[in-house]
Formats: sequence, structure tokens, C-alpha cells
Amino acid sequence: MLYEDTAFVSVGAFGTQENWIHPVRKSPLNELIAVTEGTLHICEDYNEFHAEAGNVLLLKPNREHYGTIPSEGGVSFVRVSFSGSFEGKDGQQLFIPADTEQVSLLLQQLRRFDDTAEYPRDFGDYLLRLLLCELFLFGSAGDTGNLPARIAAYIRSGNGALRVRDVAEHFDYNEDYITRVFKRVYTRGIKAYIDTVRVRRIKQYLSETDESLHEIARKTGFDDYASLYSFFKYKTGMTLSAYRALYRSEDTDGQEDK
Repeated sequence: MLYEDTAFVSVGAFGTQENWIHPVRKSPLNELIAVTEGTLHICEDYNEFHAEAGNVLLLKPNREHYGTIPSEGGVSFVRVSFSGSFEGKDGQQLFIPADTEQVSLLLQQLRRFDDTAEYPRDFGDYLLRLLLCELFLFGSAGDTGNLPARIAAYIRSGNGALRVRDVAEHFDYNEDYITRVFKRVYTRGIKAYIDTVRVRRIKQYLSETDESLHEIARKTGFDDYASLYSFFKYKTGMTLSAYRALYRSEDTDGQEDK
């Protein structure tokens, strides 16, 4: 049986009409968040998601999740927690169901099951698996529905020295089209996403390694140290050594920024 190792744990609904930001939390379970109103802005590792009404977001277990910006005017969603494994196509985490009514019906049935003690416990697992099948098989509205997640994964797999042209050529689309498709899900362009991934990778090298700044420049796709310095200062407002000093008592590179 498909997803036979998955098991339903709980379901709950949340809603507010106020500006709201998702708190920092970590769960040992998989979580599906089905947004019913507003837009949920949330981050997991390098992945920043902006799930709109009708979208379903998969959050992976044992990873820290936190809101990035407030959901203006409020937000409502249903959260389903389950154990076991589930992977979208090509690592897809944000689903755009082709049939939102079917997803909504399955969520309603899960909530009814959770509130009704007379139902056999296996019934919740069956409903969960139907929901996962709906997302996996029809969770991308149109042929390019899962393209944004594939683009994001491709960008994260490189060293940061990508251009929009490189991404377009890799997926065999023109630059304008692939940017529009990506922006519909991530609400920002491919170039901005590339820069975000690059900045986070630089921060990781600075805070977690003793690599020299010249070596970090090479590993993150810059031609030289000066280019790395200018890019990081422009994006963060901090120098490289100042950021590293937040995590180290002294500059282990033995060199100073310009």
C-alpha cells in the first residue's frame, strides 16, 4: 500500500484576523499545513515558503520552522501531523492542488474522525494516505506546478555562482517564463533566491568553519575576495570579519576587511 508506513497523529485548525507571524518551533513529526485564508510566510532551513490560500505546505520533522514576515490581515490554516515518510516529487514541499475541494473534504473528514471516538483508529490512517496521494499525484496544478520547487532545489545544490540564464537553460525554458513561474510560489525572483542562498552559505562558512575569506570566496563562486566582501556587505550591512566575530572571540583568518 502506498505510504503504508505513515500514521495519522493529530489535526487542528488555527485562525486569526490579526497580523500574525508563525512562532519558532520544531516537531518530531511531519506536518501538513493547508492554508485556507491569507498567506503563511514560513522558513525551513534554506527554504522560504509563502503558502497562499489553497496551498498545502509540507514541513519535515526535527527541523526548526519559523515565520519570516507577518501574515497581514490574518491567516487561517489546518495542520495535520503524522509519522512515517512522505516525499513530494523532486523534493517538493509546497503543493498547489488541482482539486482544492477534494483536499478540503479530506481535511474535514480527518477533523471529524479526530473528534469522534467511535471511528476505528485505522480510519485516520486511510484518510491521511488519501490526502497524501492527492497531493503527490495532483499536487501541481498544470505541468509546471512543481517546477518552482525543482528550481529552488537546483539552486541550493550549487555553489551560488548561478545566473538566471543558467537556471533557464538547465530547465529548458526562457528566462522571463521561468521567473514568472517561480515567483508565483516564492513571491520573489530567481535572482533574489540565488542571492539569499549564497548569503546563508557564506554565513555558514563564517560561523562554522575556520576557512580563510579567500577560500570562502572560491567555494561560494566569487572570482576574488573583494567581490565576496562587496556582495556580503551590500546584502547584510556587515563586514565578513564583523559577522565572524559574532561567533568567534577573534578573527581566525588573521586578515582584515577593506
